[in-house]
Amino acid sequence: MDGPGDDKTRPRFSFSPHIVVALSMVAAAVGLFIRYIGPPGIFFAITMLLAGWCVLRANKGGALGYLVVFAVAWLALQFFGPYTNLRNRIVWVVGTERLQQWAVEVLENPPPQDNDGVVLLNRDSLPIDIRSIAGPYISVDISEDGIRDRIVLGHGGGFYHWGILVGPPGYTPLLPEQYDKIADGIWGLTPVLTNEGVA
Repeated sequence: MDGPGDDKTRPRFSFSPHIVVALSMVAAAVGLFIRYIGPPGIFFAITMLLAGWCVLRANKGGALGYLVVFAVAWLALQFFGPYTNLRNRIVWVVGTERLQQWAVEVLENPPPQDNDGVVLLNRDSLPIDIRSIAGPYISVDISEDGIRDRIVLGHGGGFYHWGILVGPPGYTPLLPEQYDKIADGIWGLTPVLTNEGVA
């Protein structure tokens, strides 16, 4: 028979493998929601939470089903998502070093400004490999101190857009937490709804 002091030695909670897996999925859901802002992040987070719930209920089939849906949707986003597809083409096809090399060459000898003081590049005048990732809006931003020099490859319209900011090595935008760092000096602007241009 247990003595009165035995309750003190017994753990109040025990973490079974099911709970550990479910908590890991909750953490993954939070990370996915932060990583993919907007509807994709909400979808991925909910799918992962449902899979975690199935794990807690010992429903292996349900958990596997949600994970399959998650995997298929994530792969589809890599190839068909507007920003993700652009990011992957920069990393895998053009190459970040090549993109930055081109940007540095343009920034060292930028074209003249127009009447509004803006430097815009014609997409058809770009090298073929750079042209494949350039959107309809391509601007050269030259700062007075040179620290914020960059080229903006803008995609989408004025209300819904995404793009890439390319500067020399070490370039960092004013609010780096609002961008996706692809490589040193190369930052991505994930799709946003706004009436303004690329920040």
